[in-house]
Amino acid sequence: MPVALERAARAGGGLAARVMDRCRQSLLGGSGITAGEAWLAGVKDGFEEGHLTAEDLAVLEGLGGGLGASDRVDQEKHLELCRQGLKIKLSEAEQYRDRYSRVYQWSGALAGAALVLILI
Repeated sequence: MPVALERAARAGGGLAARVMDRCRQSLLGGSGITAGEAWLAGVKDGFEEGHLTAEDLAVLEGLGGGLGASDRVDQEKHLELCRQGLKIKLSEAEQYRDRYSRVYQWSGALAGAALVLILI
């Protein structure tokens, strides 16, 4: 498992790489924790960094229970479910961004117009 996490960390970048590396370090630490517990520790570190929402955390925590506890096919199913959940969260975030970016643009334009009126 530590080798797979190291490969995943090298293949990814940013927060994903840090989460994978934290999981790997936890497993190699010799404290006797399970792969699921190591995963949760890494994910919670990512949450504490402020990059994950509570909904993201819930989706990723769901993956932890199946890691290292079942055969390859079952783990692939858990990974696919997690991927689908994250894909839904990404779509929701993009919709939120699209909706509220217009609000912020108009707010900036109106604030600029108000400043011009005040200065005149």
